[in-house]
Amino acid sequence: MVSLMEKRFGGNLNLVNPGPISLYEIAQLYKQIVDPTVDPQPIGVSTERGQIILGTKGNCALDTSLLEKLEHNGFRRPTNASHSLLYPLKKVAAIRRCQRNDELDDTRRWIKPGTGLLRIDAHH
Repeated sequence: MVSLMEKRFGGNLNLVNPGPISLYEIAQLYKQIVDPTVDPQPIGVSTERGQIILGTKGNCALDTSLLEKLEHNGFRRPTNASHSLLYPLKKVAAIRRCQRNDELDDTRRWIKPGTGLLRIDAHH
């Protein structure tokens, strides 16, 4: 990007990977990178839910011809943009898991007898 600014490049440049990526593929990447417990299911285009999604989401492909032309002149674009966007989410998910585990550890100190809650004090 800096090299493009130094060359005073002007105009619209779509910094995207060539080719489309589906919501299902993004969900699979999310499972692979962030949370392996997620179980994405493909939604068929011919299903009612698929038609609703198609009607409400912008499905478009951006032109990458200028980007590809610049690559032949030495410009290197970031690869795997989808991956790089998901790695920060992986860190957030790890923090949330730790917080949930701390909450679980705290709730395990409580026993629920028939009449109410009884706190087990670790400092007898």
